[in-house]
Amino acid sequence: TKNDAGAYEPVHGHTVVIYGQDGTTECMHYSVSYNTNGGVWAEGENPTNQIYHYGEAVTVWDKIPTMEGNRFLGWKIQEFDQEGNPVETPNGALYAPGQQITDKIDKPIALVAQWEKLITVTVNVTIDHNADTGGSDNDITKHDITFTLLREENDVFLPVAEQVLTTGYKDDQDANTTTYQVIFPQMPQGIYHVLV
Repeated sequence: TKNDAGAYEPVHGHTVVIYGQDGTTECMHYSVSYNTNGGVWAEGENPTNQIYHYGEAVTVWDKIPTMEGNRFLGWKIQEFDQEGNPVETPNGALYAPGQQITDKIDKPIALVAQWEKLITVTVNVTIDHNADTGGSDNDITKHDITFTLLREENDVFLPVAEQVLTTGYKDDQDANTTTYQVIFPQMPQGIYHVLV
């Protein structure tokens, strides 16, 4: 378009129809929208629909939403059936912030956040005082026990977290055992083993 000074400026967010002898030609634009799927944006980081002109490259916005008790995995492109209803795409590609989705946009794109529920792994530890040797009933910090949490991935157990449990000799002088809990919060779901 031509401004008041006579200079030409680009047109953003509009469909421009150019009439010519052979009919009309449209300069098309498309939106890229973000569905947080239950997550929330930090204040001031909520993207509105982003507008791209036909043929432009599209890169995922570099901010991510958050959801309590969940880990953000990435974005999936929402696919639709012929009636316009959203369909599940379990094997669809995941896109990371800053990653290019396409080098040439030719249709609207709706991105949906993907989440993984986090769990708390609790290990119950029972100390058998009858089997305990050394020390005395007056010991306060007789043992430091290191627990390494291993997560199974592709038949291999990889260390993902570590906790140190400091135990006294007896909480109750008449008890034969004392039970403790070792807690690993905010862990991805999976199969875990504990190495002591």
